[in-house]
Amino acid sequence: MVHMSEMRTHDHDAYDLPIVLLGGDGVFLNDPHVAYGPVGGDRQLRDLWFTIMNRYYGLGVASFGDDLRGEPNRLLEEILR
Repeated sequence: MVHMSEMRTHDHDAYDLPIVLLGGDGVFLNDPHVAYGPVGGDRQLRDLWFTIMNRYYGLGVASFGDDLRGEPNRLLEEILR
């Protein structure tokens, strides 16, 4: 289960979003706290969905979403067992 706010502040900032990931059937680490770097060095939300689709559901998705910087999707290894 994923619980999150789609915006961080009243200005609708779409970065530094609080996200809680519950469960994971042994795929995800238990009780980690991950804080990413500032805007520009942060991880994209699309990488969370990419990680869930490929590691939890095993869908073999090659790409998910667009990155304005042209970065490819990467698994969020820091939340995986």
